Amino acid sequence: ALVFRVRIFLNPDGTVAAEPELIDQGGMADPHFRAAVDSAKRAVHICSPFQLPAEKFASWNEITITFDPTKMSGY
Repeated sequence: ALVFRVRIFLNPDGTVAAEPELIDQGGMADPHFRAAVDSAKRAVHICSPFQLPAEKFASWNEITITFDPTKMSGY
């Protein structure tokens, strides 16, 4: 399955502070897995800046997102 986690680091204004980091490295030999990871990293940049409450920056400056295609269909 193409399930993996990406850690993102954000600035106080909600912009991406650093390149998203792949936590689960195991599937990188699979070209489909690599393509999914690249798409997820691009999506993080496209969604920036994130609209989050500035007063809670300490709780959202680092976020781990699980990408699971089976949960992304909208059904």
